[in-house]
Amino acid sequence: MGDFIDLRGLFVNPNGGDPFAAGYIHLEQVGNDTVVQIDADGLNSGRYSYSPVSVLTLRGVQSSQITSANLFGFDPNLDANRSITGTENADTLTGGAGNNIIRGLGGDDIINGLAGNDTLEGGADNDTIEGGTGYDVIDGGDGNDILSDSAGGGAAFGGTDTLRGGGGDDIITVSRTFGMDKVIVDAGSGRDTVQVRGPQMTVDLGADNDTLRLYYYNSDSVTATLGTGRDTVLIDASYEGGGGSYGNIVGDIADFTPGDGGDVLSLRGLIRANPFWDGRNPFASGQIQLQQSGTDTVVTFDSDGAGTYSSGSQLLVLRNVQATQLTATNFDGYSPDGSAVPGVISSGTNNADTIVGGEGADTIHGLAGADIIVGDAGNDLLDGGAGDDNIDGGLGSDHILGGAGNDVLTDFQGGSDTIDGGDGNDTIALARLNYNGPEQVTVGGGAGDDTVRIKSTSAGTVSIDLGEGADTLFLEQIAYPMTTVNVVLGGGADRVVLTGDSPDNLTIADFKAGVGGDVIDISALVSSVAPGVGNVRLVQAAENVLVQVDADGSSGSQAFVTRALLQNTQAAQINMGNLAGFAPTVVSMADLATIRVTTPAIVTEGVGNSFTPLLTLRNVTTATTNVTVSFVGEASTATNGTDFAGANFSGTVTVSQSAAGDFVFALPMISYYADLAVEGAETIAFRVTASGQTFANGTDTTLVTVRLAERAQTGGSGDDQLSGTRFDDVLSGNDGNDTVFGSAGSDIVIGGSGRNALVYDDVWRQYFVNGASGSITVHKSDGVDTIAEVQDIGFKDGHYIIDSDSVGAQVTRLYDTVLQREPDAFGLDYWVERIQDKGATLEMVSASFLDGPEFRSATGTLTNPAFVDYLYQHALGRGADAGGSIFWTSQLDAGLSRSSMLLSFSEGAEHRTLTADLVGKGYFDTDDTYQAVALLYDSAVGRLPDTSGLTFWSEQVESGARTLSQVADEFAASGEFTNAVAGKDNGQLVDFMYQNTLDRGPDASGRAFWVSQLDAGLTRGALLLSFSQGAEHYGLKAADIIGGIKVVDDASGAAAVSPVRNDDLDDVSSLSSAAPASAFISENAAPTSHDVAQTMWLDSSHFADASMPAYVDTGHGF
Repeated sequence: MGDFIDLRGLFVNPNGGDPFAAGYIHLEQVGNDTVVQIDADGLNSGRYSYSPVSVLTLRGVQSSQITSANLFGFDPNLDANRSITGTENADTLTGGAGNNIIRGLGGDDIINGLAGNDTLEGGADNDTIEGGTGYDVIDGGDGNDILSDSAGGGAAFGGTDTLRGGGGDDIITVSRTFGMDKVIVDAGSGRDTVQVRGPQMTVDLGADNDTLRLYYYNSDSVTATLGTGRDTVLIDASYEGGGGSYGNIVGDIADFTPGDGGDVLSLRGLIRANPFWDGRNPFASGQIQLQQSGTDTVVTFDSDGAGTYSSGSQLLVLRNVQATQLTATNFDGYSPDGSAVPGVISSGTNNADTIVGGEGADTIHGLAGADIIVGDAGNDLLDGGAGDDNIDGGLGSDHILGGAGNDVLTDFQGGSDTIDGGDGNDTIALARLNYNGPEQVTVGGGAGDDTVRIKSTSAGTVSIDLGEGADTLFLEQIAYPMTTVNVVLGGGADRVVLTGDSPDNLTIADFKAGVGGDVIDISALVSSVAPGVGNVRLVQAAENVLVQVDADGSSGSQAFVTRALLQNTQAAQINMGNLAGFAPTVVSMADLATIRVTTPAIVTEGVGNSFTPLLTLRNVTTATTNVTVSFVGEASTATNGTDFAGANFSGTVTVSQSAAGDFVFALPMISYYADLAVEGAETIAFRVTASGQTFANGTDTTLVTVRLAERAQTGGSGDDQLSGTRFDDVLSGNDGNDTVFGSAGSDIVIGGSGRNALVYDDVWRQYFVNGASGSITVHKSDGVDTIAEVQDIGFKDGHYIIDSDSVGAQVTRLYDTVLQREPDAFGLDYWVERIQDKGATLEMVSASFLDGPEFRSATGTLTNPAFVDYLYQHALGRGADAGGSIFWTSQLDAGLSRSSMLLSFSEGAEHRTLTADLVGKGYFDTDDTYQAVALLYDSAVGRLPDTSGLTFWSEQVESGARTLSQVADEFAASGEFTNAVAGKDNGQLVDFMYQNTLDRGPDASGRAFWVSQLDAGLTRGALLLSFSQGAEHYGLKAADIIGGIKVVDDASGAAAVSPVRNDDLDDVSSLSSAAPASAFISENAAPTSHDVAQTMWLDSSHFADASMPAYVDTGHGF
């Protein structure tokens, strides 16, 4: 029990109640002493105003130690206003419920204002001050102080807290403020760190290099002046401080200094916490953007960039800053132009090293020793080398090599990673918990007994090769239905452990069945501890086995679910040991399937507006099944309620019919909408479950997907022009001669009636066209088009013709009639050109076929009846009927030419039907102008044309901007040609032309002729044109012309290989990119005719008769 102080006799007029609460008594802390003060009128201010009077000093007593027991029941804790003054030493000073004034003076003081609107002064030295509730004024004074105000005044007040750092390197923290709270922070001088969270914040960082930390997940409004020095504004993505409403920060920076050496806006924490970030520069992905607004720059954040999940929001406004002034140094190394952050190249030693990469694409070699390597962000190459290494890939698509040793390799932050354990007993762990879209992950265990753990909730493909050794694979939390896991177990007895969240799409390529083989451990999938009855079913589906698991076995109500597909495995060879002790039941797929769902594979916006899925129970008399339909959002790209309307369904289907047969039940109709948005092909996905029934996958549940194509475009009754979008389109020409312009995506093009054309914007060899009767597919780098009822597919360098009435079709039928084969490319091209460009008729070509040595030797001595029978057998594949034989024999006897009869058989309805598939494959007709320009390239510069140059010069001629002769002149004046013939006289020039164009030296008379032409004034361009367009040159280069112009890649100069066609083209030397543009013929030259004479070709007599080729193509068949 302490001492007593009786103050009851000092009051003049106490108004009842506790005198501390009424303000009559105060206890003031002065240093280590407590001073008792009396205020005669307390909190009342009437006619007379009294000041507090000190009546007693208690030495060495803290005011906080005095209680009501010492004061006859008067409670000092009810003191409304307390004044406390510390000493020059380290004091601990605590206020009360009132409005306190606490001065720490010297020493490293600890001050807590508690409740009330306090004034708290730290004074000199390194103080720690907490304001508590109420609206406080906190002044740290000199020294490295820690100032905080974490309570605020409450939602009903709306006052202002003021925190002043003063001199020194201070830490100032404001959090947990509410309602209308306002906070003013004046950091003062020194390297201060300010952390604020509140509704209305005003911050002045003052002098020196300071740090301002703002919290993104709050509804903060912060106005900041950075002051002098190089300051850092850091956006924190944590939920620091709690309370309040979690919105997005709204910041306003008054004096941000841009450029090198300027202030820093650090977004690293925000970006790294973003589950959509793929490790790239966030400016490149659109997740951080700069927008110029007048004289200010607005910094915005969009978590998924160009995606649709987030629309983005404003982070900060940088006042009086031009976005173009901001550089990578202002953003932690992220350049606003989106360029990649430079990577780190580092090598360790033969000892145990610790190496950490940066934001860029790093290359780190640990070498020998037990190294610790962290890739951090970026697409890194991390090579541990020898030793037991610990490597973490971090963000980005990393390539991790463990090397020799027992390594621990991890990557938990996304990316399309490749991990190779190498030799040793390695531990490999990956987790995919982000939303970056499909990722491709490859894991190789290598030699040794490895342990691999995979966790993923993201879409994509995981490919695992466990390699040699007795390996263990854990597949955990792979809950995303679109995740595909492909496993190669490799050598050794391997074990695959499945959990309740194992993937729906698991394929194992080389499962070894039988004693000592591989094991699939399903223990975690069943409800009983020990292996029960009816838990595992093996379904033999062709050469593969479906491993199906029923969690509660034959005694429970759950159904079988497919957990893995074992490729090229026989179910009968799998024993209990292969299934961790579970005894399987073996069935065939044919015995299981009792039910199916039927839907259209594709529906199109604007074509119809609904479809009805049909549920068919197969070969039943009586059956009862509970059917549920649920739409699967994660497997759908179309949005239920926006793109389509489908309701979940649950009901019972009962079948009762006298004879066994299929029973069809209509599921609820699904409507789809023709909106105006250009979205591309989307997918409608729904899951159907039918209890007690089995779908083709061996379970009672199936996932059904229907493609929803973009709004179809349909032409009218006239000649229409249709163009697709960058997405998958359906384009229908309807009536008339329509033209469709090819676009990106996988399109369906239906020409309709009339003669229709489809036009692409590149050369033929950049595509792959697969022709079949009635259907054509065009494989492009960005999709595959399906084409029907189109007769002409145009490319830059020619046309692919699928017209049964075309010249090529007629020549094809002649080949079949006469030679019983389809035409070779050279022959078809030759005869089509004879008819289209040389004025020959089809009957003239028919006569030429008859006059061919092969046909003439077979039919030349036949009588007319024998010739008729020969044609029936070879053209129609049958003998002549009596009436037909008599008719055609009489026609020949009356003077009908055999060539006319041959043409009649070839073009007759019966033969056209027999050759419909052959003709339906179509043929490519090379454009004459593009052919001429390609020949000019070879003759002038001895190489294939590049695509851009070929297109430019050819279009110059076809548009009428230049003649072919003018293009030849420009080729002759090009740097490539003039450099090659520099210093040559006319004779040497002719030698060069023979060698460069015809791959041979000149004959004497030919050389003399061309030298005389040059001496007489023939230009080099005219010489070049004549040599390039000759028949001998065409014969040499026909393989590069017929069937599409062979080109080189514009960038590399190497023979172009289409990403979809994969032509086997010869490499050519690339051109130096350092040479001036005028030295090349890439975008400046092309030929169709000679200005002086008709197109000529060369032989030893200078010119051959233009009516016949000067070379023999034995492939023509005659």
